Amino acid sequence: MKSLLSRILTLGLFTALSVMSQAQMPSQFDGRWWLGMLEEASLPLNITFDKDANGALEPVLYSPVQSAEPMHPSSWSFSNDTLRLQLKDIGLKMTLSYKPDDSVFSGRFKQGLLVTDISFKPTQGLFKLNRPQEPQPPFPYSEQRLVLKHKDGHGEMINVGATLTMPDGGYGKVPCVLMVSGSGMQNRDEELLGHRPFLVISDYLARNGIASLRYDDRGSGESTGDIKSVTTDDLADDAEWLFNWLRRQPGIDANRVGIVGHSEGGCIAPMIASRNRKVAFIVMLAGPGIDGGEILRLQNRDLYLANGVNSSLVSMRDAFLKDCFDALPKYKDSELDSKFKTFANQHSKGLSKADRKKVGLTVYEASQMAQQMQIPWMRRFIELSPTDYLKKVRCPVLALNGSKDLQVSASENLSAISKSVKAELLTTKQFDGLNHLFQHCDTGLPSEYMLIEETISPEVLEFITHWILTTDH
Repeated sequence: MKSLLSRILTLGLFTALSVMSQAQMPSQFDGRWWLGMLEEASLPLNITFDKDANGALEPVLYSPVQSAEPMHPSSWSFSNDTLRLQLKDIGLKMTLSYKPDDSVFSGRFKQGLLVTDISFKPTQGLFKLNRPQEPQPPFPYSEQRLVLKHKDGHGEMINVGATLTMPDGGYGKVPCVLMVSGSGMQNRDEELLGHRPFLVISDYLARNGIASLRYDDRGSGESTGDIKSVTTDDLADDAEWLFNWLRRQPGIDANRVGIVGHSEGGCIAPMIASRNRKVAFIVMLAGPGIDGGEILRLQNRDLYLANGVNSSLVSMRDAFLKDCFDALPKYKDSELDSKFKTFANQHSKGLSKADRKKVGLTVYEASQMAQQMQIPWMRRFIELSPTDYLKKVRCPVLALNGSKDLQVSASENLSAISKSVKAELLTTKQFDGLNHLFQHCDTGLPSEYMLIEETISPEVLEFITHWILTTDH
């Protein structure tokens, strides 16, 4: 589930000609590497120092996830342990102070409207994604890539790209799960920041005798279909069509087909199960139990606090969001911009410009919020109440969360799910130290997701598999 805080930042793949520095770099920097994280974009950056054509050391910047090509500064200087560099082609400036005691560069990063703190710590070389859980052959299962044709509820014929994974031999007809991803355009592996959690889950399930179908969301991978006006309801309809198709496939036990949903997918699963009695079970991975608007408010609160923002400022942000969400049913889209700007001004009285920026209470960000609220998916998600569906579910439910999930808070959501689902149907578990992706983590902040090598906790994989195989469906 994507935060309202998130900003997409693209550094671009431009290289500018370097110019001579105002002072030479110390020889001790020769060949050494530093790693920093641009948290707003969950983007790692490397700095190293290499010799230019004249044999003098110069700083070189890398954005390794975007490209292996170096980015040479258009201008730079180093004096009094302060490094200043600029890449004019992409509007980037950094001013970094070097601390010899811990060999850390820290300072300010500026590009376009983004101004943020950044620290570069010593590292061994260019940042590389390492994903030890990626499935490796030989595989004791078969995979079939498919493109299915589906007429949606609006009469549009769409293609759905999918992969059906079937365990090899000896199982007879097997249980199966439909895997439903979180919000945003996700491919069938739910690929995010170099992680492919659905691929890892499908591999683990297949090795334990459970089939799966994972698919590309609308507008992603091999799937087509309208995405501008799509809502969670439309996505649930797409998933239900796939669920019904799945039950008819050879080798699958039609009475043991369930739905595994992550984040928004954890809401879609009970939406389908509440009306389709053929759903044998559902697994909610960080699925919501409280209203969408409350989810986003808690998400904002937890993310800001985890980033060290003062609690009084966070309370102002929360009050602003509440007013914005409450206003949605009362005003037309064309009126939201002025209303949200008024709310931002009301809730930021007496704050400095810097503090207003910290929690998104500037007029500019209020206007951006108003634009987001005009997206049909966002409007629907804010009003969506998982309780309406959870209380109608009549199949076994497994609800899992991580204690450090800052996007779908474990305590509030597991509690709400427990109040909505019949006790005899429900199994819940909160895993200590896991984030929204069910990775072991330090803070739970999204900026950690990419740097963590683990894609999903083995304990979670084992727990899901054991529950599916042993629960009476």
